[in-house]
Amino acid sequence: MQSRTLPAEIVSDRGVALYVLLPVHISRAIGDTRAFWIYTSPYYTIDGDDTLVRHGSFDTGRPYTTRLYRSLTWLKAHSWFLSVLDVNLPLRLVDRDAQLTPRILEEARREYRAQFHGELYVVFHPTWARGNPETDHLLELMRTELAAAGVPVLDYSTDRGLTDDEVVNHACDLHPNGRLNAELAALLARDVGPPH
Repeated sequence: MQSRTLPAEIVSDRGVALYVLLPVHISRAIGDTRAFWIYTSPYYTIDGDDTLVRHGSFDTGRPYTTRLYRSLTWLKAHSWFLSVLDVNLPLRLVDRDAQLTPRILEEARREYRAQFHGELYVVFHPTWARGNPETDHLLELMRTELAAAGVPVLDYSTDRGLTDDEVVNHACDLHPNGRLNAELAALLARDVGPPH
């Protein structure tokens, strides 16, 4: 949004933007080894004044950490043992990591409203909290942070339409499958309604 190129790509304004949030998006916000493909993406931190600050990309803003993460990713690609153990850096996500994502989304909402005069909603995907205590805690923290910032949320994290075995593409990865996304689309159409 900060590049301000979207108005050339989107012909409508006063519409609705939906940001579908999955737990892995925390990894993308902090640029950890679970999201190794985003190191050229913007790198944000929250400074001592509680302000969101961009420091270039992950490559330029924290070069030593990113080199370490790239090295671990390379080792995992060449080590069956590390792959099976699913070793990542940082070893686990902490509250500070989960607090960065809502701040980025708060800024995205501000930019969207300024550029398109519409509303940005954060959508908690139904796969978010499927009995994992770590992600359950991060979900609660993010709900609190987004509410405090006034960012509207559509929370489907407790929706249990399909069973766990029916929601992901087991053959290739853990991304939600078409059936679950169709259910989510129906919920969004119901709750957001038609464009005005």
